[in-house]
Amino acid sequence: MTYLRLKNLTKVFPGRTPVLQGLDIDIEQGERLVLLGPSGCGKTTTLRLIAGLEEPSDGIITIAGQIANRVPPWQRGVALVFQRPIFLPHLTIRTNLQRSLSAGAVSGDLDDCIEHLGLAHLLQRYPAELSGGEKQRVALARGLLQRQPILLLDEPLAHLDVPERQRFWRELALLHGRFANTIVYVTHDPAEAFALADRIAFLLDGVIHQLATPALFRSCPAHRFVAEVFQDPADPLNFFEGRLDSDGFHCPLGTWRFAETPRTAEAILGVPASQLRAIAGGGEASLPVLLVRKHQDFDLVFCGSNRMQVAAYSAAGTGLQPGQLVMIQRVGNTVHWFDRVTGRSLPLGPVA
Repeated sequence: MTYLRLKNLTKVFPGRTPVLQGLDIDIEQGERLVLLGPSGCGKTTTLRLIAGLEEPSDGIITIAGQIANRVPPWQRGVALVFQRPIFLPHLTIRTNLQRSLSAGAVSGDLDDCIEHLGLAHLLQRYPAELSGGEKQRVALARGLLQRQPILLLDEPLAHLDVPERQRFWRELALLHGRFANTIVYVTHDPAEAFALADRIAFLLDGVIHQLATPALFRSCPAHRFVAEVFQDPADPLNFFEGRLDSDGFHCPLGTWRFAETPRTAEAILGVPASQLRAIAGGGEASLPVLLVRKHQDFDLVFCGSNRMQVAAYSAAGTGLQPGQLVMIQRVGNTVHWFDRVTGRSLPLGPVA
């Protein structure tokens, strides 16, 4: 069931280019949707529009089947956790949390948040005595304790170090099941999006370039920028510009033929390193090895020059060394095609 719907949502601030341009998202009840993208792409503005802190320039926000554009923030059933949380400074953390308990809170809510978020040692302190990371943990608990149907989280773990952040990804998933909120979560960290999301909406320049499950972002990227952001560090993508014609794709590494290609010559080819092999030997298209990263079953070899660098696999234990010349061979057909101008993924068809 769609609980939160954004239809043609647009926001333009006076004298500026549009921050959001026609967002369309249907968010299911109980879903964890992550808004992912670089700074300035419109993620936080989207949260503020849902919460009613900003008015859309165009478009409709629907909550539980009712248009919410003119509904005041306190009547929308939304809790918002800011990146820089605000507390009542003259009250202890325990009292701040107790004041967050909603009328719908049940016995054990406060204790569960304190336990899962590791807040017991902070309860008698005052907000000014907390670090940035501690404040964010308390703010997350406060948002959960409001037990609103929609919980909006604006990079709530940004000030935590990596191990603690990873622990909180697990804890937030557990607490989400207990408190049963529909969550819209903002982050610029792909790893965080992968760990938390049922679906990810990738924003760039106020436009959604892909809305899909985490798995699809790697297997079927809809945009070159998406492919770059979500590439597997153990299997990085190589991007080749070249000429595509009936003979194949002509690039500096040779001419490659495929069963299916785009119907345009203006294409960029993305090839995972796992689809290429670095083989010792010199020749016209040979490249020097720059770096070798050893994995259990293979070596990841980076080779090339300032003009062109290529990542490819080689068999574990082959002993390739920096400076050694290698040839690059294509051994698989798992590739991605993108429009050279727009960056969007290109549909494929059989080679004529």
